[in-house]
Amino acid sequence: MAKRKEFFDSYRGLGACVICLYHYLNTFGLEGCAGSRVYDLLFDIKNIGYVMVEFFYFTSGYLIFELYREKIQNNEIGLFSFMKKRISKIYPMFFWTTMIQIILEMISKKQVTLFDMVTNILLLQCGIFEGNGSWRNDINGVTWFIVPLLLCYLLFYLITRKIKNNEYYYLTIVSIIVLSMSVYNWDRINIPFINSYVVRGIMGFYMGIIFCHLEGKIKKKNLRYIIIGIVVLVILYKEIQADTYGAFQLVTLIDLVAIPSILYITENISGVKKVIENKIFVFLGKISMEIYYIHWLIMTVLTWWIKEGNVNTKEYLGLLLITIGIAAVVKKTIDKYIKIYKTES
Repeated sequence: MAKRKEFFDSYRGLGACVICLYHYLNTFGLEGCAGSRVYDLLFDIKNIGYVMVEFFYFTSGYLIFELYREKIQNNEIGLFSFMKKRISKIYPMFFWTTMIQIILEMISKKQVTLFDMVTNILLLQCGIFEGNGSWRNDINGVTWFIVPLLLCYLLFYLITRKIKNNEYYYLTIVSIIVLSMSVYNWDRINIPFINSYVVRGIMGFYMGIIFCHLEGKIKKKNLRYIIIGIVVLVILYKEIQADTYGAFQLVTLIDLVAIPSILYITENISGVKKVIENKIFVFLGKISMEIYYIHWLIMTVLTWWIKEGNVNTKEYLGLLLITIGIAAVVKKTIDKYIKIYKTES
């Protein structure tokens, strides 16, 4: 299981880097030589890099299902203990980066209300209060995903605890996925807990659960059908770029086709798997949450000096390396103090 988690964490690390670049690119613009491989790659990241959040939801659903389903059904862990474990892994880093962001916003003379601070500190910043119509009020602009993720954990525990029959269990999960897709596509449904941000997380999380269930049933000889699925996705992607489809279609294709196909292929082709599990990607996986949380802080500070259109392709790669370096230092510092605390306890 440790090796399996390492495999998924590598993808999380890559996903965090892509999301980091996505935000940098959309804040500072993209300058460079159009047609070059690096420019074209960054251009694609600038347009659809946001879908890498789906990897976080998908792998979270997969790992939670694999680790906790039997424990919950056998009454080995209660709801309070389960949610406490989940929140304790997310909240400390979230709290400190949010507090730092509040200070940065004040230095920038941007208005941060008491309501903003309270809703964020209490993890009520996304999908609950409509606010200005966006259903998001995240001070650290990347933390919106936490609320949908915690709701997914809660819903998973309740369903797993109540439904012991496998047939009904998976029928319930598939129904949740279908309903979430419907809500996400029909943007007129926007109420607390049932809006595009929340159901986007539910779609990815529960597709991870379905994939975990089906994975053992998929034989390697069926790999060719999965490859065909990826080819179809690429073709549809071209249509998406032509505005034939929108964000709903893209996110749905990512959840239903791309992520399951990519994970299955890369894990079952030994040469590719070795590449994914190389030391660099594994290292990025270990600091993925630090990269994700702090890059918004870095971006906020950089906006004080850098104006849109003043960053080229090479500088973006350098900026990513600096972000990774800072994230590594933060991770090492946190681990050091946690070790000291445990020793003293």
